[in-house]
Amino acid sequence: MPFDRVAVPRVVAAVFVAAVVGTSPAAAQGDFDDEGDVTLANPRVGHTATLLEDDYVLIAGGSDGATELASVELVDPIGGDVEVLGDMDGLRSGHTATLLPDGLVLIAGGMADGNALPTAELYDPLFGGSGPTGALQWARTGHTATLLPDGRVLITGGLDGDESVARAEIFDPASGTFTKVAKAKSPHLGSASTLLSDGRVLVTGTAAKKKARPAERYDPVKDKWAPVKGSTGKRAGHTSTLLEDGHVLLAGGSDGEAEIGPAQLFDPADDSFAPVSELTAPRSGHTATLLPDARVAIIGGADAGFEVAAIEIFDAASGAFEVAGEMEVPRTGHSATPLPDGRVLVTGGRFATMVLDDVLVYDPVLVSIAPLGDDTVVDPEPLEVALAGTTRADVRAELGSPEGFAIYYFDDVGPDETATTTSLELWTYYRDGVEFTFDGDQLIAEEPLDTVPQSEVQPVPYDPDQFSPYMNLEEIVAVAGVEEFLGGEFEEADGGGEVYFADQLTWGLKDGELRYVEALALEPEATSAEVE
Repeated sequence: MPFDRVAVPRVVAAVFVAAVVGTSPAAAQGDFDDEGDVTLANPRVGHTATLLEDDYVLIAGGSDGATELASVELVDPIGGDVEVLGDMDGLRSGHTATLLPDGLVLIAGGMADGNALPTAELYDPLFGGSGPTGALQWARTGHTATLLPDGRVLITGGLDGDESVARAEIFDPASGTFTKVAKAKSPHLGSASTLLSDGRVLVTGTAAKKKARPAERYDPVKDKWAPVKGSTGKRAGHTSTLLEDGHVLLAGGSDGEAEIGPAQLFDPADDSFAPVSELTAPRSGHTATLLPDARVAIIGGADAGFEVAAIEIFDAASGAFEVAGEMEVPRTGHSATPLPDGRVLVTGGRFATMVLDDVLVYDPVLVSIAPLGDDTVVDPEPLEVALAGTTRADVRAELGSPEGFAIYYFDDVGPDETATTTSLELWTYYRDGVEFTFDGDQLIAEEPLDTVPQSEVQPVPYDPDQFSPYMNLEEIVAVAGVEEFLGGEFEEADGGGEVYFADQLTWGLKDGELRYVEALALEPEATSAEVE
């Protein structure tokens, strides 16, 4: 049946799973080193790291140096922990992982046992498992994946054996299939792709054919490729970063003989490349992360076969690179993920013959990089919100209808050890970027949202007052006006219970009675006050 998946925040899922279905036997914690710092359960290189909507980072696949991995881990950069999730459907390294608008992660291509893979899967980080989807048109590894404005994903480049993959393709989440797109002017080796501000995609990399241009631009609306005339020089294994002003920074890479120091800026307004200053340390196979202050952090990589320890920052205002920190262990083949608080999460990689399992946090303000642990865990500062009252009714009267809400109901065990249903205990109200938490009807906490509700979806008229802990499935469906929903039961060994999904609504039952409900979009009201 048709079904729109609800992107449930991880914090909600954790409470619901614990209260309704118990702890999954597949779940496990990551490791800690001798000093108590967080490490990955598996050392890995060539993996992917995907920032999820709830600010957790999904680590998938890669290689431990001996074989490719199917394992998946979830890093909590705020709480300082790693959770082992269910495996992918297959082993893979050198793949891509793209967060889709519905919260699933498209895992595509890669390699295993020396062969490029044509397979893809949809990984669900909420439930820790993969579902099938269509196969790639061409097997490839070391390719790029670009999320387009319409939610589709453009796949370009890569290798199949010793041959470069010339053709590109697009994944459509609506059909779950990959389709061919117009043929590029030339294949690219060690390419990078960047979504431009106008919705087109810049693809750069050493052309695999003589006299071919090393940069092209793809228009997904017209399904056309166009060469970028101003591109100069060979560059592979580089990074391509969209800056706040719409320019694209090309940094590092190799020309086939040596690593490249000079960087370039691409201006999409006139299809021109202009030189900027050189990296302080030439490198390829590094990462480039755009920081909230519009600078770019260049981390790791290798120069002439030796891993680089220095971290440098590109300042778009001055057009210069400067050293801004150094890793204790140099690396390449790692991942670097920008966190919402401005820091960068660095995981795994390779140093010489060692594959690494460390989890590092780079702080550009403190100009330091350190293992994720007690010294790097950051507690978010609660927002100061000026409200006249402290009850749910007061908040709704002052701010209007919630943009999203979550309600939890619990069993109260009496003196005779019998469980009776109580009134609601915990109720969370999302509004104007703030999460209001109530115990019963009293406001007990105000803090920034961990996950912003999906404001772009069509609102539906769900209201917290529609639900009560005594409701059964038939009553919930009738009150909420649900016509289609997806549900499943959990085994008694896991605590029993049922979970259901409908359009922008999730709810759970235990013993036939409502224990949890969450909605991410409500019918808007005309009145809304500003949060100070």
